[in-house]
Amino acid sequence: MGGWAATNAQIFATVEVRRTGAASGFCSGALISPLLIATAAHCAVVEPEPGVVHAAAPGSLQVAAGHLSSLTADRSVIRNVSEVRVHEDYDHEFIMGRSRSGAGQGGIGSPNDIALLFITTPFDSAAVAPLLTPSRQDELVAHGDVAFVAGYGVYDLEDGRNGELYISDAIIDIIGTRELLTRRTDPLGDSCFGDSGGPLYVPTEQGDFLLGLVSRGRSDVERDCGDGGVYTLLSAHLPWIARTAGNRFQPRAEPGTQEVSFLPDGADPIRTPKGGALHRAGACAASGPGTGGGPSASLLGSLLGFLFLSRRLSRR
Repeated sequence: MGGWAATNAQIFATVEVRRTGAASGFCSGALISPLLIATAAHCAVVEPEPGVVHAAAPGSLQVAAGHLSSLTADRSVIRNVSEVRVHEDYDHEFIMGRSRSGAGQGGIGSPNDIALLFITTPFDSAAVAPLLTPSRQDELVAHGDVAFVAGYGVYDLEDGRNGELYISDAIIDIIGTRELLTRRTDPLGDSCFGDSGGPLYVPTEQGDFLLGLVSRGRSDVERDCGDGGVYTLLSAHLPWIARTAGNRFQPRAEPGTQEVSFLPDGADPIRTPKGGALHRAGACAASGPGTGGGPSASLLGSLLGFLFLSRRLSRR
């Protein structure tokens, strides 16, 4: 909610998740491999009766990418979902607020609110978001850093307007083992209804990465939208993604060379951001030249050990 309308150059890896045949979406997502979208688990399940939850049928979902508005999304930017995989330890009761046992500050927990949507034909006009391993995240991301949330959800709560790609800035507040919290900047802005599953991008000293996925609003604020959020931490779920998707998961580690500013008119809404592309160039470079040695080797090499890491991470 809040924030600013995106431009074509700012679409990056953000996608819209729709019910099949619908003219607009109900959730958002992020492209993490040419044929693979990550989104929130609660966007990819159905609950036919209370307490009975299962993955949505593949034929019931579509994804759209490369567009700024639902009204301008023609058939060329829409793909049918061929397979839906929901995390086997997804806690729907926790996400729906019916049971928050063990929740920490702001409602942070370990509900595994993540699902994968598979497509069979790649998009022509959407980028694959680079990801961070746990070790590189620890090195590059910290409390107080600036991040950007993008999605097709509600951007005007009073009027309930949605269906356009909006971007808002947020401050990383708490980084947990499976989720992270953001706090809003001034003025009000963060995720809202329909942004669920959408990306949280973070600028770092080595480029800009997909850090998390929108899960829900914080539990310690008064507003439903725009006042901080809870995000599924991608680095903690990389072992599950690699195990579930197999060779269909072709992660991108290099941010690349083409810079994409997420800021309106190049302006910097945060006067004193810490490091990253905001500090370097006054813009959030979704694809910027890396510094230091070999981010690609770091990520792709780590994938070889993800099956071993998954056992350790699952015990946290």
